[in-house]
Formats: sequence, structure tokens, C-alpha cells
Amino acid sequence: MGRIGWAPKAQQGAALAALTVLSACAGGGGGGGGAATSNPIPPINNPTPTPPANYPLASSAEYQENWGLGAINAEAAFAYGATGAGVIVGVIDTGVNASQPDLAANISSQSTDIIAGRDQPSGVNLHATFVASIIAATFNGQGTVGVAYDSTILSVRADSAGSCTGQTSTDCSFDDVDLATGINYAVAHGAKIINLSLGGTTPDSVPFQQALSKAVAAGVVFAIAAGNEGTANPDWPAAYATDPRYQGAILAVGALTQAGALASYSNQAGSAAAAYVVAPGDNITTACTGTSCWQVSGTSFAAPHVAGALALLLQAFPNLSGEQAVAILLKTTDDLGATGVDAVYGDGLIDLGKAFSPIGALSVPTANGGNVTISTTQSGSPTILSPAFGDAVARSQALTTVGYDDYQRLFVVNLATGYRSAPRAPALQGSALSERQASVVINGANGSRLELTSGAADHSLEGDLDPTGVMEGLRMAEAPLADINLSFTAGRFNFQAWSGQGGMPPAGDLAASRDAFASLSKPDHAARAGLNFGPLQVSAEAGGGSPFSLYGLNDLPASSYMLSSLKFTDPRLSASLSAGRLTEPLGPLGSFLPQTTINAMPASTGFVSGQVDWKALPLLALSAQASVGQSSGAGEQLRLQSGATSTTWRVAAQSLCSAGAAGCTQFSASIDQPIRLEAGQFTAVLADVPASYFDPLHFSTRTLSASPSGRQLDFRLGLDRDVAQLGHLELQAVAITSENNEVGAPLNLGLLASWRSSF
Repeated sequence: MGRIGWAPKAQQGAALAALTVLSACAGGGGGGGGAATSNPIPPINNPTPTPPANYPLASSAEYQENWGLGAINAEAAFAYGATGAGVIVGVIDTGVNASQPDLAANISSQSTDIIAGRDQPSGVNLHATFVASIIAATFNGQGTVGVAYDSTILSVRADSAGSCTGQTSTDCSFDDVDLATGINYAVAHGAKIINLSLGGTTPDSVPFQQALSKAVAAGVVFAIAAGNEGTANPDWPAAYATDPRYQGAILAVGALTQAGALASYSNQAGSAAAAYVVAPGDNITTACTGTSCWQVSGTSFAAPHVAGALALLLQAFPNLSGEQAVAILLKTTDDLGATGVDAVYGDGLIDLGKAFSPIGALSVPTANGGNVTISTTQSGSPTILSPAFGDAVARSQALTTVGYDDYQRLFVVNLATGYRSAPRAPALQGSALSERQASVVINGANGSRLELTSGAADHSLEGDLDPTGVMEGLRMAEAPLADINLSFTAGRFNFQAWSGQGGMPPAGDLAASRDAFASLSKPDHAARAGLNFGPLQVSAEAGGGSPFSLYGLNDLPASSYMLSSLKFTDPRLSASLSAGRLTEPLGPLGSFLPQTTINAMPASTGFVSGQVDWKALPLLALSAQASVGQSSGAGEQLRLQSGATSTTWRVAAQSLCSAGAAGCTQFSASIDQPIRLEAGQFTAVLADVPASYFDPLHFSTRTLSASPSGRQLDFRLGLDRDVAQLGHLELQAVAITSENNEVGAPLNLGLLASWRSSF
């Protein structure tokens, strides 16, 4: 059935190998396996039940004794809370040694010897003990740990009387009628999984097939070794894996080496490819005592890795049928051979990391009796909260609830993971350098004036990233920056209409060019009308655009703003006060939460802004700007409560040049706080995680702060100098602290130097 070698722990690397062949009269199976090692992958979502306080980690000594655990990513299942507890695994074999110290606690008292008159459940041959230890060796601080280390082994000894002459004898045999009796016994005594690490090259008898049919009808599933002859097809009964009578309830199992190749002795997938998987089976450490372990090889020892994996699934997800557990293992294998199912590796290597992750979309129940669906993949549109919220949602556990995958498995999921934070942005964002190309001015009667200007510009930094900081990795479209601006003045009345493309910033005399809240709409059009009363001006302005049309997302609804302003101007002082409203279908304060996603949250913000520019000294100008907004957002999943307050402010100073001064150097300094949510709450009504898997769901209202952990501040220093006859030098240095309003964010520094000259 498999090659079996023994060596003390200190000498396992040099273990001797001998060949053991287990055969069945008119029937078959095989044993042993191996697989390429890989790092264990934690599950995407924390599952139910709660993981035990102490479970085998990939770093634990017991875990590392058997390389096979890492190869199938067993730690992912252990972290999930899966142990196999309460699941009975029938091992029909040579009889498990009930005194094996690393296994004894998990052997059922109903284990038996089905050979009439012998009554010796613990056989002389250790093959069954090797198999059972791979499945259920206890997590006790010594030896190895089994794949389903808390499962119960129902040992059914079925080797023919007198056929096994020693611990590692190669002459053990099995009769089909005895195997049928063993299967019937295992089913009658609660086995949900049966491991058959045995087989032969001819089909099994009718009594055996009848027992197999009854077991499958009772919901029992089988892990059966493919055999060790190195042939193109599995032995029997593994060959029954694709028989329509048993399809979906049997997995044929081949053996992989630690190098990740099918073992030379392992029978290939062949005719059973659609229900054939591979698992570790070569040089497997098992059946440890206090001083030594056995090291074994064969498809016999690959099959129990699969039996243990099935036990973990059935325990962790008690709603699953055995056939569903089989289907999940097949669906989540790692492809090793040709793409898809192939004749050598079949479906591939079992992967518990994938098997214990949601399959398909997660269906999250809602309080109104419905469900919402969330994707468990990284594909699709990103959903990104504005930097104004920073890490407010990401750091919270208040959105922890449950969801059901395509197999109706219950998963615990933190919906906060569906809201990505804004990416880090370059400290020096590209700005457009406007080069007006054409202007037409018509002066009319009574001092009226009509001016039409068109222009174009290039980005000062080629290929700017999204200036809102939410479309990470996308770059601006190739459309040139261009605009057209129409202004009309007649007496006290003035009117302006502007349209831009390619991300051209609004004309400088529009409020949207300087107001932090209005500019969140990234307008591509705006109109303003005003009345002048000497130094006072009253105006109203409206505009909008789609912030993401620059990236080819032209089907998204546009944002819009409207505001009214009162402005006072004299030679030394300019002051303005504005009040307005910003409407954002894609989420509050520049978020990107598309309406086609569960995270959609259309929002509205009312804001007040003030600005003062003061020529404090003949050669010094000071300015200050501040805005306060109150937002609300109503989403299907998450709601921003009305009255959430945000602020932004800026103070700046700039030296001025005296009239006619040549070679003047100008200095500037500013401190800027981008929009930050100061006070407010998100709420959601979500299902609580049930104490037990099948408990009815109860819903509760969750509340979490919408305020971030940090406060972003942008510090800027600038220098401008005209060098006579040679050109103009411009330097700008930027330092950003607590970027995206997150405490601990690395300092973001930028330095830009430019030289302009004309000839």
C-alpha cells in the first residue's frame, strides 16, 4: 500500500524505506503522497466559530513535524476555528493502535475488529495507525498534529486473518465482503467520512458496491488512495470516484512529493480526473512517540490529508452535506498540471486556505428581511472614502456582521474592509499652466463689455495621478486641457459662463477655483451672476462635473454645487463670505462610492466659507481662508448621520516686490488643513454574530465615529526670483504630516524647482 520507513526524530532525514502493499480481493485502493510546500494563507474573513485561544500555528513544532500541513494551508482552517471536533472519521484498515500516545485520546470506544472470532481492534500492523495519526494526532505539545486534530477516529480493522505478519509487513490483504461489512459498521456508528487507504487493480464485488451505495445514500463521503503502481489510472475503489452512482461522494487521492511533483509511484488521475485530487504523501512524519516518529510514503498517506480536510469543513460549517464538502475541496484546489482538470493531477492540490474562504459573493442579511451582496474578490470598482474621513471606518470593528457564501456557509465579515482608504498622493500635485491662446473683447454702449477667451494648458507634472486621491493607479485621460470663458458686464450687473475639459481648473475669478467644498465637484462648467455696489459685490454661482470623467468613467452621475457670496474690496483689504450646498451622488466629501455597489452613499453638504486678503505692509500680504460644512449621506449599508461637521482652513504670507524693482525675490509660506471630518457618526443596522452556528439572527444598530485619528497639515515654502535677462526661478517645498488624516502616516515631502526663460 505504501513505502514505510522508521527513524528516530533526530534521524528522520535519513529514514530507510521499505515497501508495503495492501491489497483487496477483487478490489482496490492505495496510499501516500506529497505536495509543494507553501506559506499558510489566513482567511479573508474571520469565521464562525470563534478560533480557539490556542491552535496550531505554522510556527509550532507539531505543525512543522509534518510538512504536509503547510502544503495544504492547514493553518487557515485552524485560525478559522476548525478542529474536526464532533466529526467521526472511519478508518477501515489494519486496526489503529489504541495506545498510540499522540492519538489515543481521539480513538472511538466503538472501534472494532469485524473479522469474526478475532476480536483484536488494535492490529499488529501499523499502517492504520499511520493513517489515523495524519488525520487526528492530538495538539498536545509533542509529536505531530493531525489535519483534524480533534476529530474522532472510528477504527474498523478489516485485514484478513493472518495476512499481516508484522508492524510494517507488506503482505496484508483485505476481502471485499469484509470491507463491505466495515463500511456498513462505520456508517451505522456515525462516521461521516471514511478513509480507504487500500485498493486493487480489479473492480470490487457486488456486496462492496452495495455497501458503497448505502453509505453514499446516507451522506457519507470517502477519501480513497489512488494506488502506488505509477499507472495512468487510479486503482479500485478510487476509480469509482467518477462512477455516476457515487459521483460527488468519493475523492480519489494521489500523492505529491515535497518538491511539488506527483510522486513517481503514485497512480495518476486518468479516468477519474474530475474527482481526483492530490495531497502530501511522500516522506510524511506520523505516529510519533515521546522519542521517535515514523516517516512514511505512499498514496495511503495522501488520502488521510483529504479525509482530515473534509472533517474540518463539516465541523466548521455544519450546514454542509458531505457532497458539498467534496465539491468545495474540488472547487478550491491549486492547479498543478495543465490548466484545469488534467489526466495527471486531476483537479490539483487541496488548499484549505481557499476552502475556508467564501466562495462566490457574500450575501449579507438586512434588517428588512432582504439581503445585500458584496464581492469577495478585488475585481470591480473600488469603493474609497474621502481622505476627510481618514481611517475612521477602517479602524472600527462596529461593522462586523455575518454573510453567507454560495454554499450558504456562515462567515463573520467586517464590512469596513469594503471601504478602502484614499491612497497616498505626491506631495506636489501637478498644476495646470494656463496659456491663453485667443481673446475677443467687444465694448458696447454705456460701458458694457463682452469678453470671450479660449485657452489651453499643459500639466506641469506629466501624467498626474487623480487629484482627489481616490482613483489609485488610474491616470488622466489624454484629452488636452482647454477651456472657454465668457464674461459680460453692463453697469452694476456682471455675468460669467465657463466650460473646461481635460481637468482644466476653473477660471480664477470663479468661487469654484478657491472654495474647498465647491471644488470637490471638480466642475467642468460653471456660471456666475453678480451685482456691484461700489466696494460690495453680491453674486450667485452654480456648476458641477463628474470628478472621474477624466479617467474614462463617463457613465457616473455628476456632482454639483451652488453658492451665494458677499465680497468687500478696497486697495488693501478684500474679504468675502459664501454659503452654498454641494451635492455628491458618489459619496460625501469627494468619496468614490458608486451607486452600483453596496457601499453607495449619495450625500449632500451645506457649507459656509470666508476669505480675507490683507496687504498688511507695503511689501507683505497676508491671507486666511476657512470653511465649515455639515454633511449627511444615506446608503443602503452605511449612513452618515445628518450634521456631520467638517472644516478646512489655510493661512498664508507672501512678500511683495516694490514697483519697478529689478531682480526681486519673493518668499511665500502657508499652512493648509484640507477638509477633515471634525464631528459626526456613521450608523448601520446589522445582524449580530450568533453565539452558535444555527442560532436565529438578531439585528442591532451600530454607531461609529466618522472622525479620523489624525489631522493632516500641509506646510509650504516658496521662492520666486526674476533674474535679469536670464529668466524666472521658482522653488517650492512641501511637507505633509498625518497624511489623509491618519495618525502615524509617514511624512510626505516634496521639492519642485523650475526655470522659465524666453528668447
